[in-house]
Amino acid sequence: MNWDLETRRKLAKMVKEKALAIQDEEFMRAKGSGRSFYDVVQDVDRRILEKLAPLGFRRANQDWKHESNTDVMLFKQSRTNLWFETAQARIVKISKKQAEKVMVLGIL
Repeated sequence: MNWDLETRRKLAKMVKEKALAIQDEEFMRAKGSGRSFYDVVQDVDRRILEKLAPLGFRRANQDWKHESNTDVMLFKQSRTNLWFETAQARIVKISKKQAEKVMVLGIL
């Protein structure tokens, strides 16, 4: 697959929308529950990874390089990986091979 800017932006948007939907759900569930903000944020992060991990995404270390800041955060790709921002400004990475499967199958 050709991982040009438009293709990466499309996948980044899908990841961000899924993460924000999970974040909205968690904050709505937390309303009036007495849970601390920290606990809610931790639950958001956990649930996002629960959703994305089976697709091949994993938490990224500091191995990404910032590329642009438009409607979605994009990062310079490497020969093997892509990086995306989720809710709470967390960064996840996925191998290009796995990302291609996600895109082709439309399973995000």
